[in-house]
Amino acid sequence: MRDELPRGDKFFVSLASLVAVCVFCVAGFFLPGVAWGAVSIRQDTQITLLRGTTTVNQFASWEACEAEALRLANADTRTTGTVTYSCQTERRRIVATYSPNCPARPADETRPQACPPGQVGTWTQTRTYSSTAYPTCWITGEWLPASAPTGACTVPDQDGDGVPDATDQCPAQAASTPNGCPVFPAPEGFAVAIEPCPTAVTCVNRLSWQAVPGAVSYSVERQRPADSAPTQIACVNTLSYAHSNLAADTLFRYRVRASRSASCAGEFSPYTPTLEARSGTVASTPGQAVITWTPPTQAGLVRYTLLYGTRPDALVNAEVVEVTATSVTVMDLSPGAWYFAMTAHYDGQVVSGLSNIATKVVQ
Repeated sequence: MRDELPRGDKFFVSLASLVAVCVFCVAGFFLPGVAWGAVSIRQDTQITLLRGTTTVNQFASWEACEAEALRLANADTRTTGTVTYSCQTERRRIVATYSPNCPARPADETRPQACPPGQVGTWTQTRTYSSTAYPTCWITGEWLPASAPTGACTVPDQDGDGVPDATDQCPAQAASTPNGCPVFPAPEGFAVAIEPCPTAVTCVNRLSWQAVPGAVSYSVERQRPADSAPTQIACVNTLSYAHSNLAADTLFRYRVRASRSASCAGEFSPYTPTLEARSGTVASTPGQAVITWTPPTQAGLVRYTLLYGTRPDALVNAEVVEVTATSVTVMDLSPGAWYFAMTAHYDGQVVSGLSNIATKVVQ
């Protein structure tokens, strides 16, 4: 027959055993020679940000993760509607559902831009918007590009010779010269012919030159000794020019250049070499003398009287000369020295004194 402890005894033994174990455990804290590890609390070191079930990023703090979740949600929901972002670790999860708070992303803006002066063409700038946290939502970007893209603006060059039309004197003729025109030489064969003078103030110097290919007109310039620079005296479309009504025995300098314009404007050729020429003298005719003078400036002049003779103190011959004349020719004079002088007649029968006496030896 098996001995059994009374039910109360079993409970006692069990309770005594439990007390002994607990005493042992408690005593262990104080038993010499027994080492126990340090007690620590587990910390969350990596917080993962998920969009739905997709990992977006990882953070070291819940605050940083939640701030990024809010920023991404504000941008994300502009086009996708409600979306769930969560920050979580192995032991903890924070779930937030974000609904759209910002308006839809504004459309990109564009504006046309004109090219700088002297260039042709247009180009376009664009301005876009970038997202930021609600309630600002959208930040206006800069107008880009800041300057015209390569090739958007071009310098007009009709003939494609690399010389801009603004400075190309021959915009329809390609040439690699600085002025954009084909080589345009100076006229050749420049010459001056001196003709005898009918009177002392009607001399003629006749200029001539050879044609220049492409020339439409020719600019003729002259310079007198008292002039500081040459002056254009004619623009002709011929190959000669008569410089007329010159005083006898007067020095002139001449030069000519060709022009592609009918009015001696626009592109010019180089000048011819400068030629010096002295106007002719009055032709010597047997028995003839030509007398010239400068009209007086006093008002009321009505006529002149020419006095002449073979001795300066015996001017016994007289001829009336019209008031408009500045020269007179005396014919049929005998060989030898002759002397000439003038008087001027004014209103009221006023007569000037005798002019200076000029001498002419007649052949």
